[in-house]
Amino acid sequence: MRRTAVALLLLLASCVFAQERYMVSLWRGGAKGAYSLTLDDFCGDWARGIWAHADPIARKEGIRFGFAVISGQCTAGLWEKARSMAEWGHEPVNHSWSHACPTEEAWCVASAGRRRWTDLALEIDSSTAAIARGTGVRPVVFAFPFDVSLPEQRKALEERGYVAFRAPGGKLNPPDVDLPALYVADSEFPKDDPGKNAYQRFSMDSLPKAAAAQGAWGVRTMHGVDDASWGALPQEEFAAHMALLARMSKARELWVAPPGDVVLYAAMRDEVRFSKSPAAGPHGGTVVEYANGLDSLAALRPGLKLTVEVSGRELRRAWLGGEEIPVVRSGRYFLVDVPARSGSFEAEFAE
Repeated sequence: MRRTAVALLLLLASCVFAQERYMVSLWRGGAKGAYSLTLDDFCGDWARGIWAHADPIARKEGIRFGFAVISGQCTAGLWEKARSMAEWGHEPVNHSWSHACPTEEAWCVASAGRRRWTDLALEIDSSTAAIARGTGVRPVVFAFPFDVSLPEQRKALEERGYVAFRAPGGKLNPPDVDLPALYVADSEFPKDDPGKNAYQRFSMDSLPKAAAAQGAWGVRTMHGVDDASWGALPQEEFAAHMALLARMSKARELWVAPPGDVVLYAAMRDEVRFSKSPAAGPHGGTVVEYANGLDSLAALRPGLKLTVEVSGRELRRAWLGGEEIPVVRSGRYFLVDVPARSGSFEAEFAE
């Protein structure tokens, strides 16, 4: 039922000109599903493996992930590492200033060393500002400590421009999102933790495979790699997971991206409308104009691109801003990537 609804939305978001049909692909690159990985507790002494091991291993495979920052624990040296990671493409996620418990739930308060949120401005605003200064990227995703929160806290984040918050759940997320998105993630439990069987729904590799099989968005939460963090993975296991994601990405089975990119792409997907200019382009081709009804969201991620599926005619070449861009054939579709902000591209079709 959900897939049918999504298909109808995508049909409405597409446009047919003569023999051609244009629509934004369900997932970037025409992938079957999407997957995000977030490593929690960056700047915590116990999670040094995020920058020491996870970052270089992921970079080697071309995989970008989210790293959830406890901003009140960051030193100048760690901010330098965070900025390097953000500049490469990893996404800084706000994990609060103190990592105290946001609620009064007994297990959460105990897990946080009896510390509770007492200052909303500190936990949200000060942390947001620190991450923006330290990384050069203003965070748009908030990962509540222990994945628990109150409605008034989520409302405060929405008012401050956050587009997504994480919740526990151990399930797959549907491809359609409403902003702000409260998405679920499956946590990687320690191998000897009795809670693993009760709460973890997928193994590291089965979650992305399930996302691809169901056309959904899978989100994995974990902590460090070969360090003292909760549920830390050995380097070998993390490297194997990165290699799997790289293979699935190359095969267009999976779009692997940080959570903010996925949420923004999904929100904008159905807001794009296409039209054709009456005048030919500089190369004599068809000029396809596209208007994104959520350009304000596109501004949050200037580098984010949308994948346009073109069908009905053979698309031979395409240009963006005068420069030729790749055209990829995927089944009956031809795929081109364009900036998320409203614009146009030129298309040359076979006669």
